[in-house]
Amino acid sequence: MASRPIHWHEGMFLRPQHFQVADRNVREGLRDSEDWFHPFNWGVRSVEFDREAFGNYSAVLRSCEARFKDGTKISIPGDGTVDPVELRNALASAGSAMIYLAVPALQAGRANVEEVPTANGPRYWVDELEITDENTGSEEQALLVRRTRARLLLSTQDHTGYEVLPLARVERAAQFEAPPQLDVDYVPPLLVLDAWTPLWQMVQSLYHQIGAKVDQLAAQIVDRSISFDSQVPGDAERLLKLATLNGALSAFESIVFVRGLTPLVLFHELCRLVGQLAIFMDARRPPALPPYDHEDIGGCFYTVIKYIQLGLDTIAPSAFEKRYFEKNGERLQVSLEPGWLSSTKTLFLGVETELGDDDCEQLLRAMDMKLGSTSRVEQIFKQALRGLKLVPIVRPPRALPAGTGIVYYQIERDQVFWRDVADTCSMAIRMNLARATFQSDRILSVVPPKGSKTTNLQFALFII
Repeated sequence: MASRPIHWHEGMFLRPQHFQVADRNVREGLRDSEDWFHPFNWGVRSVEFDREAFGNYSAVLRSCEARFKDGTKISIPGDGTVDPVELRNALASAGSAMIYLAVPALQAGRANVEEVPTANGPRYWVDELEITDENTGSEEQALLVRRTRARLLLSTQDHTGYEVLPLARVERAAQFEAPPQLDVDYVPPLLVLDAWTPLWQMVQSLYHQIGAKVDQLAAQIVDRSISFDSQVPGDAERLLKLATLNGALSAFESIVFVRGLTPLVLFHELCRLVGQLAIFMDARRPPALPPYDHEDIGGCFYTVIKYIQLGLDTIAPSAFEKRYFEKNGERLQVSLEPGWLSSTKTLFLGVETELGDDDCEQLLRAMDMKLGSTSRVEQIFKQALRGLKLVPIVRPPRALPAGTGIVYYQIERDQVFWRDVADTCSMAIRMNLARATFQSDRILSVVPPKGSKTTNLQFALFII
């Protein structure tokens, strides 16, 4: 029955019940206010187990801050310590066991306080504290206070007469005689998301995945000078994807690292992102998402995160790969990945220069540039062999970075010189360096035959 406020009046005889009812009325009013205005206002605020103790088949709670469904708040070790609980028998009969924080329920018409705490005693026990007068800072007085008795219970034990709150799940190891371990996939009811580090880190990891996709898409759009006026197929989708992820990244950045936010706030943002990414998936509509479940936070979060990752997978990776040639003696060379040798791949030599296409080609001819494998390029250069054929590209494929500053040549695969490249997984450039000097491992400074102004060249291998 709900308590009623005491009618305080002059001349009344004060009894313990007056203060008990007044105290209960205040607590119930506060609890009702929290229940009405803050959904899911029960759960774990922080929790720490002794991980090493699990190896000894013992659950040891180092610290915990929690609020039960009935509004009871408890802080360990501030309100007292709890005894460890033995896990061996529980895990012998099952593969896993739940660990609960328990406090005795209030019993109307029965004693709820005892002088000395006992294992199966009532909710409160009496403690004595020396309290000073906060006005004068002196006159210490011994006051009797109530402290809440808490204990750990397992899922295999009887919970009758207790208010319980799940804290963790421990599971038996798959290997014989290996110690049990905490199941990090299980998430207890949480007051704040950062109370459970594995889940909080998973959400932060998702933020970094989105950031990587944003960087990737932004680089493609800038390199290819894609604008909203573009009529090239696929460009509009790239811009829409970037706009969607930019919005998600900004929203996530403002909250994902903030401590003290309820799981519901983060879950709401995750569900919003699923809906935004759905247009890029085959069904073109969001899947059926689970509702927020405070008693199964892990289940609903993991499901929504999985859908987001599926949506991110539809964001195509970079359409090209790039690797610079670097100095090795008098030649420039680059190593190749085995996958680049596939017939489905097309290789291009990109020359980063301020020269135009025609001037760049004339300069390379004047320097007698040869391209081949690292093991044979010296022979190709000295014997004036053709080497790998380079075909000038007037209009580079859409997949390659566009704009001024890069001259492209497609590398043709022939039966003579390509075989050495495939065998060594390498490629090298050799040229006449009489009018050239290396400014760094990648940059070659050259004076063109018909000019006096120095120009810099960088060579890169592009694969699409």
